[in-house]
Amino acid sequence: MALSRPFSDIREQINRVFHEIEDFGLPGMLERRPLRMADRPWMPAVDISETESEYIVKAEIPGVKPEDIDVEVTDTFVSIKAATREKRKEEKEDYYSCEIRRGQFYRKIGLPGAVETENVRADFENGILELHVPKQQESRRKRIPINSKSKSK
Repeated sequence: MALSRPFSDIREQINRVFHEIEDFGLPGMLERRPLRMADRPWMPAVDISETESEYIVKAEIPGVKPEDIDVEVTDTFVSIKAATREKRKEEKEDYYSCEIRRGQFYRKIGLPGAVETENVRADFENGILELHVPKQQESRRKRIPINSKSKSK
């Protein structure tokens, strides 16, 4: 039976809210200085869905090459680490807006149940990483037929 980690999930959600507040620009408005989103830690958006046999994790990672993505799967977690390796010219211009994220990130995502780490499939297309993570046999749902012992007359 897999252990649930509700506090880890709550912590990730709280961190995401604070990142979104920063992205909205509140700290920049309060400090009366230009907001540079590109200088902040990068936290990609992630969707997690489920079928009868697997969990599907989709992460939005634009501007990253597949060879710069590192994925690890444990019994109940998926970890995604990536970095952009874009060379920037040193320019003497002042930016009015700088929103393109550069650098690296690390994201650890708790899965709802135990998984089989051997047959995970990872696809990357148009900036979307899609992981297909098979559920453990014990955690898959199975419909149980009910036999009636009473006889109809």
